[in-house]
Amino acid sequence: MNESLFSSKFLFVAKCFVSLVIISFFAYKYIDRQNTVTAKRREIPELQKKLKTLEEENTRLQYEIDKLENPVNLMRYSRMKQFQHLHYPRESEVITLQEGGGRGR
Repeated sequence: MNESLFSSKFLFVAKCFVSLVIISFFAYKYIDRQNTVTAKRREIPELQKKLKTLEEENTRLQYEIDKLENPVNLMRYSRMKQFQHLHYPRESEVITLQEGGGRGR
């Protein structure tokens, strides 16, 4: 009887220990996940600031492109000495690409 009582107490303690280990593992994983989420939330304002800066830079560069591609500006460039070597391409110099990736003339 004494041996079965010891055996049942040992079994109970072992089950409690295993349960405690499993609960501790899941609690650790939960806290780790919460820490990761919190770290990501702290990064959001900085990333939003970087995004806004990049969008402003993109707008500025698009303005520069539009300004350079302006026909009045292009005609002014064509009269400048440093751009005199530029000319309209001949038809034999133009290569058109078909939508499938093949080459055509």
